[in-house]
Amino acid sequence: MPRVFVTGATGNIGRETVRLLTEEGHDVTAMVRRRTKIPGCKAVVADLADVGVVERAVRGADHIVHLASPRADLREVVVVADVLGTGRLLEMWQNGNFVYVSSSTIYGIPGTAPLTESHPMDVLSWYDLGKVTNEYQLRLTPIVGSRRAWVSLRPALVFTYGPRRRDRQFLDYIYLACKEGREFVFDSDEMLETAGCAFIGVDEMARAVVEAMSIEEPGAFNVAGGFCTWVELIETFNRLAGTQATVSVSPDGEDDESIRLPQSRTELDTSAFEAATGFYPRSDLEALVESFLEAERNEGNSDSEAVR
Repeated sequence: MPRVFVTGATGNIGRETVRLLTEEGHDVTAMVRRRTKIPGCKAVVADLADVGVVERAVRGADHIVHLASPRADLREVVVVADVLGTGRLLEMWQNGNFVYVSSSTIYGIPGTAPLTESHPMDVLSWYDLGKVTNEYQLRLTPIVGSRRAWVSLRPALVFTYGPRRRDRQFLDYIYLACKEGREFVFDSDEMLETAGCAFIGVDEMARAVVEAMSIEEPGAFNVAGGFCTWVELIETFNRLAGTQATVSVSPDGEDDESIRLPQSRTELDTSAFEAATGFYPRSDLEALVESFLEAERNEGNSDSEAVR
């Protein structure tokens, strides 16, 4: 039974990844920051900043899946927890694949063409710098002994819809703005028609993580299940959730009451990942928004029960 050590196991991607691994018969050890029970696996308490306390579990694993991230834009947190913590994990890595989830935000502000993995990186925040630094740490880690390959996944916008709101990230921000009937403003007619982002469902992202454990050659890979413009996403929320957000074009600066989403087109070329694994996620935008809204309704019902 293959042994897999997973960090970030209580996040939405982590929970789904652990579920897939245990269903497929893997012996999973999940690193968590607070003591908790995760069905089908053993949980060990540690933080990226003190990951050395789980050294025995890491060294004994057949694969490492590194999903944990402080999601901070503070230098001290990024350096101590993200960069040094990941470096320590790499030092303890002994066997199989080391799968790391990076981010497509490391490309900075892209143009209009689909992004390949060779596209230049453009660091715009401490968060991005942590991801880029960790990818370099992967590249500099020697493949010796029973180590097989390091794999860095650069996912699109992940549609998460679990119980933890902070894990929903940018999607939640857009939904709440739609719910408030806000106006989304674009710089030009061209941006109105083309600006948007690649996306992937959390379940398909978890499947991509599991598939990455089979990759035999080290490398970085884009992962996405589809692409939508911001207008398409806004209109889908309006139609399925009954929200009344509006869109307009105004090149003359920002209105305090309006929202400007990134005026760029982040479309990912995922052919390298498909060639390496045979797996290509194909996400349906409407189905993902429906799942998101269902989770939102369930959370609202839970809050109502708590008040009672």
